[in-house]
Amino acid sequence: MTYGRIFRILEEFNGYQDPKKSISAFITALTGISDDMVKGQKINESAVAEYLEDVDLIIAHNAKFDRSFSSWNNIASSSSYRAIASN
Repeated sequence: MTYGRIFRILEEFNGYQDPKKSISAFITALTGISDDMVKGQKINESAVAEYLEDVDLIIAHNAKFDRSFSSWNNIASSSSYRAIASN
């Protein structure tokens, strides 16, 4: 078994969740994500659960931030997978 190398990415899951607070100009400049992009958006929990159904490994950047305001934490913690988080 080889460790430390990503051979290929099979799929990505992307979505927006309205944080119910204003996104700062700094964050918008850094990420390109604006208040208008997230307004009224909600991550579909059943779509995430289906996506994670056969997942063995999740690699996430800054997952602590994402988990702070999303239901992904509940879905992912109930799944049998191994997560590697980079903060």
